[in-house]
Amino acid sequence: MGHRMRQLPFPAARPLLLAAVLMATPTAHGTTRDLLDLSLEELGAIQITGVTLTPRNLGDVPAAVTVFTRAEIRQLPVTTVEQLMDYVPGFQSARSSDNSMSQPYSVRGRKLGVSGREVLVLINGMRIENFFTGGAAGTYPMIPLANVARVEFIRGPGSALYGSNAMTGMINIITEESESALNLSAGTQDQYSGQWLQQIDSGTLNGSLFLQGLKKSGDDYRVQDTFSPQQIDTRDPLTGGDALLQLNVSESTRLQLLAVERNADDFYVTGFLSNGFNQYDTRYYHGMLEQTLAWSDAISSKLQAGYSEYTLEVDTQASAAGAFTAISTPASAEPLKFLSEIVTSEAWMRWHNDWNLGNGSSLQFGLGYRKPAMESATIYGNFDLGALYRGEFPIAYREDFSNESTTVKPVDMDIGSAFAQYQSPLGEKADLLLGVRYDAYSQIGSAVSPRVALTLYPRAGDSIKLLYGRAFDAPVAAELYTINNTILLGNPDLKPETVDTWEVLWLHQGEHTTFSASYFYNRFHESITQAVVDGVRTYENAEHETSDGIELELIAQPHANLNLRATLTELIHAPDSGFRESEQLFSLIARLQQPFGYATLAANYQGEKQTLGDGGSQRVTLDAFWLGNLKLGYYAGQDLETYLEILNLADVDYATPSVTGTLEEGVPNPGRSVRLGLLWRY
Repeated sequence: MGHRMRQLPFPAARPLLLAAVLMATPTAHGTTRDLLDLSLEELGAIQITGVTLTPRNLGDVPAAVTVFTRAEIRQLPVTTVEQLMDYVPGFQSARSSDNSMSQPYSVRGRKLGVSGREVLVLINGMRIENFFTGGAAGTYPMIPLANVARVEFIRGPGSALYGSNAMTGMINIITEESESALNLSAGTQDQYSGQWLQQIDSGTLNGSLFLQGLKKSGDDYRVQDTFSPQQIDTRDPLTGGDALLQLNVSESTRLQLLAVERNADDFYVTGFLSNGFNQYDTRYYHGMLEQTLAWSDAISSKLQAGYSEYTLEVDTQASAAGAFTAISTPASAEPLKFLSEIVTSEAWMRWHNDWNLGNGSSLQFGLGYRKPAMESATIYGNFDLGALYRGEFPIAYREDFSNESTTVKPVDMDIGSAFAQYQSPLGEKADLLLGVRYDAYSQIGSAVSPRVALTLYPRAGDSIKLLYGRAFDAPVAAELYTINNTILLGNPDLKPETVDTWEVLWLHQGEHTTFSASYFYNRFHESITQAVVDGVRTYENAEHETSDGIELELIAQPHANLNLRATLTELIHAPDSGFRESEQLFSLIARLQQPFGYATLAANYQGEKQTLGDGGSQRVTLDAFWLGNLKLGYYAGQDLETYLEILNLADVDYATPSVTGTLEEGVPNPGRSVRLGLLWRY
């Protein structure tokens, strides 16, 4: 079996995308200036849906939420959701050693591994995850913002509505359907990207089509070789493509299809370097059909059904040359190399109901079913990894990589769920929310997730939110069933981990400022933690742990043309399992608008982090860092905008934690990059 050849992006989606293009027609719209002018009053009136499944504004929504709209995102020096979350209280993202393009994220200092699975990501109602690693960070890295209408960053437990993964937070993404635009850019590090958003309005069908292509040769790095004491050069090139089709077949029937591909070469793959051999490729497809039913003016239902498939292909070197000469037949001084392919799928359906009880009260309830499956997980090695793991010496060496072994047991699960939520005003000065959800897993047991929220309105513009919730995170296939692996081993006895969260939040909305302050306290039970022994990762349930902290957010408009956002996060007591995360976070966005253009300076600070060293036996502290980013935009015409974007403005040299215990200096990150772009709205 030779080195893997690239596949063309999403071949199965091409006929569908072509049909959508033929149906698309240009539509009228307002000016760029209209889109980019959003007052604080309008921001406070934005309807947030991810917290309760019903529209609630910022002052009423029973959770700690930060919202970014399309108008604001366009003027920020960010292109992905991962970059945007660094300007949200409690959220942080950092590049890992598993691959160069994934930036696993966390909320309130709690993160395990590289999947970010404690944070649930929804795109128009679709859960973005896979059964192998769980979270969206590896499933859909570098989620683009070019087609996003609104992003809701929700802090705190969400399992009472969504079940597993929504343990410490959620990211609810709503994409744009009423605009047509073309965005082209090029820059340093040989980076090129193009995004096309086309509104579809053919009479019987309406919706949108979004296509993205990106390519980057990457930055240059001089790093420690993972197999010798030498310093070596490496780069972090990547390519990717996205397609998202949304079609409203009728007023009540909706179809959504998502296709994603990401390819990264060289750099670190699963913590090891091997220029010219390392590859990390992902493909993700997800489709959803949604039917809305209105039974009466007071009762409506939403039926959703979907299917997703995820493929991960990893090629990496895992040892120095000569490591297996004495125990191989025929004897070979080649390093251990392997090609792996992992395929997962999930079929799912949901039934949601909304019942307006009158006098401002409502009841939401529903049922759900999911069937995630580990379709296959196979490694093709030049050495027999299965025999190596079992200690059956000598182990076979085959130059053609025909030593085949299974690394994760083929398995599937049945997951059933039921939820109910009651919302009601308590007079004119308070709102009450009560919710509970039950999830039953065919192999790892069940979980009950209650939720209580009391929102008080002491005076106009102020709200005080008293919140409690329990959430859980179920172990995934990589944690449970990994076998025959010298890098990662599963633990089939793992139990779901849970967290109880108490929170008090004060929100003030004034004429020129919006300010929020919150204090949270988490108590984790049966925490799933990662242990590294002699470079091999495994998982275990740990003792109870707690964490607490404060989060501050200020949105201000001191002048009609000047907008400010500032956030501060301080983890008073950080969870021990989150040692790779910063305990202090700060961000500032200053945005100046003029009739001819805009200028945005965005800076964020992440405090000290820790990484594992000496094979995982000790923790090494990595320095805190500041990052500054700049975007300048010029309106070349009513519908035409040019822009300049500079990331890592000061060319800061900084490192982020490794997942393995082999990179004591951490994972290097890109230096300064410059990008020029053209945005045409038509």
